[in-house]
Amino acid sequence: MKIKILILCCLLITFAKTTIFAEVPGNYDIIVPNVPPVEHSLDKVRIDEVFSFTCGHCYSLYYDIKFIEAVFGDKIEIHSVPIGWGGLNPGKLFYIAEEVNLGQKIKGRIFEFAFDRNKGSEIYKMNVLRGIAILEGIQKLFDEKMESAEIIKKMKAGIRMTNIAKIDSTPTLVIEKSIKTSRNIKNLFLIINSLLKEPVKEPYFKFLQLKQKAKKKK
Repeated sequence: MKIKILILCCLLITFAKTTIFAEVPGNYDIIVPNVPPVEHSLDKVRIDEVFSFTCGHCYSLYYDIKFIEAVFGDKIEIHSVPIGWGGLNPGKLFYIAEEVNLGQKIKGRIFEFAFDRNKGSEIYKMNVLRGIAILEGIQKLFDEKMESAEIIKKMKAGIRMTNIAKIDSTPTLVIEKSIKTSRNIKNLFLIINSLLKEPVKEPYFKFLQLKQKAKKKK
């Protein structure tokens, strides 16, 4: 009996892969046992951006995210999830900053310190992170919350999600808790548009236009 049930489960999984999963085009992996939404079924697409503060590609994506959000507007919702490789402290500061809508600013500050100043090995030190907090005026929150159960819980929740998704490289984009893909912008846009009830026209062209305009302003 157990063998029959196992065979039936395998057949159901195979059927699901050839029906539901196949409806969303693009290059990605499925986060088992979650099932992706069907094609053109969502008003808004949730994206969890799993990143590391010592990842150069993550730093590049940090600058691209504002253009991605500009292209899709309120049709997408992007959440940054620090993976915690090397240490939890930078991620904890990020979550503290998010509470006062400074998450992306602090994220940028930490990236700049790691890459522009070439001090990636120092971003886990409390005195360095406190200095970054001071720059954005949140040193009081830093002192109060860096070791708080609430912030540690947020870090652990993000780590748990990355473990479930079996993420082994960054940046990784998790779409609707069920689709795992890379930072390839064209592929990302294909998946997003395939899930939206009302896709955005020529999103990649708009993305490049926005990047070009920003470049000219510098």
